[in-house]
Amino acid sequence: MLPVGVVILLTGCATLKQAELLEPTWFDMERIAPHVYAAKDVPEDKRRVLLAQYEEGKRRVEEFYGDVLTDPTIYGCATRECIESFGGHGDGFAAGKVRPALLLWTKTFDAGVIAHEWAHLELFARVSRKGARTVPMWFHEGLATVVGALPRHSEAVYREAVSSGFPIPPLSELRTEAQWGEAFKKYPNPKGLNVVYATAGHEVRVWLHRVGKEGLFTLFEQLKSGEPFSTAFGAIGEKSTETSKLRSVPMLLTDEIT
Repeated sequence: MLPVGVVILLTGCATLKQAELLEPTWFDMERIAPHVYAAKDVPEDKRRVLLAQYEEGKRRVEEFYGDVLTDPTIYGCATRECIESFGGHGDGFAAGKVRPALLLWTKTFDAGVIAHEWAHLELFARVSRKGARTVPMWFHEGLATVVGALPRHSEAVYREAVSSGFPIPPLSELRTEAQWGEAFKKYPNPKGLNVVYATAGHEVRVWLHRVGKEGLFTLFEQLKSGEPFSTAFGAIGEKSTETSKLRSVPMLLTDEIT
């Protein structure tokens, strides 16, 4: 399975393909709910799954952020090729060049994938595209991993990989989109554990447990004001570490961030 996609700035052909989403009914899509379309070849049972998973995915995003700034339209495809025909790639794709949109196919009609992709759109909405340019891929994907809560990217997967002695990608190799894609080839393991997403999720969970939602929203504000990610992220973490020294209550690291 190809990794789910992060929002990227698109030009040329991909942008033109995404423009087709403005009039999806011209391209074999049918509206099945106010914010949901499905390709004509998506069977009825899969459409029902998509609608139900959309509601759960939206709930996860709202629960994590407290509210949502984006309201993407969901486009359900029957094949991965359909996603590509609209300028996306992979098994799930968050598109934001033309309009906020999530491209999925029947294999990924899943609340976790929807929440994961939606989280990318929320990040861009909260920090602006200029601010997002300084955010490394491991944080983009790690935050989306936390929001989506997909079992295959969980903290349990990370711990299993570590306890099994499997190579774990360092964050220095997960900064750019090119590095992110290459890491899937460089860090395979006999159990097929997705250590790339699990590692990114782990790093963000650790940071969130230290700084909390307050620290996350502070990061968003600083990025939006023009502060580079490397500066803001480190400063927030250091401030939280100093504060935590005054506390004696231990924190349990799990997949749940409250």
